[in-house]
Amino acid sequence: MEFISISSNGVGYYINPAQIAYLSTKPNAEGLYDIVFSGGEKLPLEWEAMFELGLAIHKANKSTSHEATTLSR
Repeated sequence: MEFISISSNGVGYYINPAQIAYLSTKPNAEGLYDIVFSGGEKLPLEWEAMFELGLAIHKANKSTSHEATTLSR
């Protein structure tokens, strides 16, 4: 899966979905949503950025799944 580009609080990020361990579903004390990476690092994002990230991951997984199904036939 390729890197996903998102922005939150006016800052742009390139995120490798393969390194994401956990996406929070509830806001932290600052009202932001944390991405927790496999190494334990956290990246707090605004709700809109977390939504964009989730949607991009879903689309990437869907296209990868479709390609795998097509190739296996």
